[in-house]
Amino acid sequence: TRTKYWICTVNGCAAKVHTDLNNGLMKTVGYHSHLRAKEKHEVREAREKMIYLKIHFLTLDIPA
Repeated sequence: TRTKYWICTVNGCAAKVHTDLNNGLMKTVGYHSHLRAKEKHEVREAREKMIYLKIHFLTLDIPA
């Protein structure tokens, strides 16, 4: 059989996969060292929402 070798496109990530010609999984090597793109997006949205809430609702007017 012939094997196709796949690597993660994120710089510095060690994850690799070996598949057969029909893309059937044969072997995984290493682990992803980063979040999935969707998780990154969700983290960014949550962070932006927290910053918005901090600026608009948690600002205290304390006299000096």
